Amino acid sequence: MGTRIISAFVALSILIPALLFGGVLAVEVVVGIVLAIGLWEFATITGDKRKSSWRLLLAGGLVYWGVLFGGEGAGHASLLLASLFLIISGVMRKDDVETSFRFLALQVLGVVWVIGLGLHLVLVRRLENGLDWLAVLLIVVIAADSGAYFAGRALGKHKLYEKVSPKKTWEGVFGGIALAVAALFVVRGTFFSDISVVDCIVLGVLVSITSVVGDLAESLLKRAVNVKDSGAIMPGHGGALDRTDSLLFGAPVIYLYVTYCLGVFG
Repeated sequence: MGTRIISAFVALSILIPALLFGGVLAVEVVVGIVLAIGLWEFATITGDKRKSSWRLLLAGGLVYWGVLFGGEGAGHASLLLASLFLIISGVMRKDDVETSFRFLALQVLGVVWVIGLGLHLVLVRRLENGLDWLAVLLIVVIAADSGAYFAGRALGKHKLYEKVSPKKTWEGVFGGIALAVAALFVVRGTFFSDISVVDCIVLGVLVSITSVVGDLAESLLKRAVNVKDSGAIMPGHGGALDRTDSLLFGAPVIYLYVTYCLGVFG
């Protein structure tokens, strides 16, 4: 327990100030580093790290740079080039057909999962009032996770997806949603009055659900490859993917909602 507390304190004391107070550049750098570590972990737990990690890092870096810094049209071009690179790498392997296809599928999945979702953390920060929206994302994810944990322990009886995550229950899911919505009302009443009552409810529900999906997805991946944690960068907590699974899935929801739906509901 002491190791978990110390490692969590060290990580949060570095990441939270950088994300919330370091400006857009700091977010771009921090998120880029965390996603690179996540890709490395993905390559390690899903295959031969020596053969796949550099390909994933190259393809992921290309997509990250193209979408965020390459200008108009560069995002599509970088995604196309990265996809072609990974496909050619998979086709040219000298393994049997099943192994080559598995390698190719996992490589593409890794880039889409880690980079495709993760770069939305930067896109959220670049929004108007991006600092507030990034804080909203962190608060909602933490509230949803905490609400699910305590509601699941106190009331949990009906399993959500026992084969993948035996401890998760439907009661926990609803508890997470309730606390996330409540947290958004606190946010609205304290520092971010631009969001409406309906926005608080809709965002609380959507981000809570996608956070659960992200957690389940990573649990499914780890069970499929028979590992407990994605890595060991945070003693007592696991790897970068373990700590960011909910954020990776929640960030696109915030970005898309703010871009296309904010204000629609009054």
